[in-house]
Amino acid sequence: MINYTGRVIDRNTQVPIGGAKVTLDFQGIPFVDYTDTEGVYRFKIDQAGSNILEGQVWVEADGYKRYNRLIELSPQNTDFGDFRLEKTDDPAPPSNWWHRLSIPIKVAIITAVIGPVLVALITKIISIIPPLPPTPSPSPTVSPTPNTTVFVPPPDKPVGYTLLRLRGLLASGKWKEADKETQDVMLKLAGREKEGFLRNLEDNPADFQKISCPALEEIDQLWVNYSRGRFGFSVQKHIWNELNPQTFKAFYERLGWTVNQNLKNYDNLTFSLNAPLGHLPAAGEYSQGRGGWISPCFY
Repeated sequence: MINYTGRVIDRNTQVPIGGAKVTLDFQGIPFVDYTDTEGVYRFKIDQAGSNILEGQVWVEADGYKRYNRLIELSPQNTDFGDFRLEKTDDPAPPSNWWHRLSIPIKVAIITAVIGPVLVALITKIISIIPPLPPTPSPSPTVSPTPNTTVFVPPPDKPVGYTLLRLRGLLASGKWKEADKETQDVMLKLAGREKEGFLRNLEDNPADFQKISCPALEEIDQLWVNYSRGRFGFSVQKHIWNELNPQTFKAFYERLGWTVNQNLKNYDNLTFSLNAPLGHLPAAGEYSQGRGGWISPCFY
């Protein structure tokens, strides 16, 4: 029997959450435990050999959003780490709440606020303008200029920013194209399209400071959802935190990016759901720069 442990904490306050229900689905068998006052849960798994196997974890706690993630069960690493839950009633940060609203809701709010003022102003102007004298002949008909609606992007997203193509590629299982599209979107967000790569956070943090957390989390959530928890920046960051390596070598090996201790050619990566956990996105690391997992937006 192998004892696996982990902890459940509040995402914002880092305070342990007691009484949370933790369910581990391992080889079709559900294991259930409840966290103690320190937020700690424990599972005893009958796991023969030293192979690394996969399981699915669900965490439920009163007042928090349901959390789930794919994990690796390895006799060499029995600590699942921290699961950070987000409160269901947590308000969005003041600087981000407007960006989270859909365009129809934004239009409705603007109309409700500006509409009455604009109507009153137009009525006042009309009331003080003298009537025009009658025209002797009808004016020629002029075709009205069609209205063009220009959507001004939020401050944290440049003109032309969209994730529609990325969403379509991921939904179609075109993982390689989606990987390259992810890199293109991040370069646009950081204003590094000409250079073609994002600089290391430690060497020059300006690149990642230009990419807001909501934008990066939106990209990550698409990867996590369409890969059923296998791919994404947050998945890669969890593996990095779990390994706590001194160099990138062990990290790259875990993600399956190396062969014989050398970095694989990009075209030789596995662009399918059969790839190792956290295998994608990878284009950022293969462009002489860094991927989104290194951002402080991910714990």
